[in-house]
Amino acid sequence: MRRKFVVLHKEMSEDQQKDFLAWLKDERVGWWHWLPGSWLIVDPDGQRKAEHFRNKLTALGVERSLIFEVSDTTANNWAGRGPNGTGKNMFKWVKENWLQAPKK
Repeated sequence: MRRKFVVLHKEMSEDQQKDFLAWLKDERVGWWHWLPGSWLIVDPDGQRKAEHFRNKLTALGVERSLIFEVSDTTANNWAGRGPNGTGKNMFKWVKENWLQAPKK
């Protein structure tokens, strides 16, 4: 069963951010990153735990981080403000991936 994580961290350097993004792509997880210092991550296989992401941030030299695993029930209670047009849509990924019902 898939797992969802909210990852919060102290500001990263450009190199740290590039390395973290490349790592997420290698991990084959879904991710959303529209706000500095925050990521929404979906682990489609449900194999990863919060420590997995914390350990990577630590290895990259990020001094402070906080990772929450979020249940499907609580993940559906959200609100936001930002671009939501056809060209730039801050919430498209959230609606299509974060809120999507888990596959059985």
